[in-house]
Amino acid sequence: MHSHDLISVSVGEIRPNGEGNLSLILQAAAGEILPAYSAGAHIDIIIPGVGPRQYSLCGTPDRSNTYEICVRLTDASTGGSRYLHQQVKSGDRLAISPPRNHFPLPEAGRYLLFAGGIGITPLLAMAEAIAARKGALELHYYVASSRQTAFSPRLTQLAAGGTVAIHCSEEGASFRQRIPACLTTPDPDTAVVACGPEGFIQRLLSVMEEYRWSPSQFVFERFTPAAENNTAAKNAFYIELASSGQRLQVAADQTIAQVLQHAGVEVMLSCEQGMCGSCITGVLDGIPEHRDSVLTAEEKAGNDQITLCCSRAKSPVLVLDL
Repeated sequence: MHSHDLISVSVGEIRPNGEGNLSLILQAAAGEILPAYSAGAHIDIIIPGVGPRQYSLCGTPDRSNTYEICVRLTDASTGGSRYLHQQVKSGDRLAISPPRNHFPLPEAGRYLLFAGGIGITPLLAMAEAIAARKGALELHYYVASSRQTAFSPRLTQLAAGGTVAIHCSEEGASFRQRIPACLTTPDPDTAVVACGPEGFIQRLLSVMEEYRWSPSQFVFERFTPAAENNTAAKNAFYIELASSGQRLQVAADQTIAQVLQHAGVEVMLSCEQGMCGSCITGVLDGIPEHRDSVLTAEEKAGNDQITLCCSRAKSPVLVLDL
């Protein structure tokens, strides 16, 4: 990401949105219009001293002069949520990226939406988009306690036209304790869309496999990279730039993105954890070792694209579409 791509916004209203959650309204400069987006999109916010952090847009996409985000403060915060909770005030200015959507709503006749905690942020926008076109949906929202429920007024309004279920772990209704009936009968016309922490996504994957859903029906976004991505051994390999034939070695302690940047090749980076999809690049030859959490199983099996920030190579050389 480059500074000329950034947008300056001011912080408008800041309000609590369930225990531990904070909603922030980001406003365009006077007379300016913010870039349009669709449900599932996110922005980067440049956190001073920390760098870019990704937040899903959870407002109404047809508002051209404001964005809304909802941020949960966690003990595992790497600085972004803590800064937004504890230091940002109304009137402050923030630098953000234009919206990007690597988690778009798929086409389907019916939708089952599963939100784990603050994973409600992209899914609420999706649910409202489905409801606006009179689509069939069920939204299942999992929280540790009812006190943590975000967007209560919007959920109440949404429930008037569809099924909205809030499941509280402290009441014995976590996803591990109780599987919703809608998942026990596969339906080829249904898309299952989920956002939440790694354990939540893995549990959903297991349940869908148990009840024989097609993997192509499941679209998801994680908060954190898959655990195995951080622990697997790393070997050296070569990358080749298709446009020039230049060949570069990627050492065991380097990423493809780092090597490209050192060689003067422009690389679009954001999360640098294989979660946002900003650095996805085509692969023309060779076999990638996928370590990201953004490409689907089908996309990974195709071996024709790779996330430059974290994925590596199974073959000695990868030829990149660069």
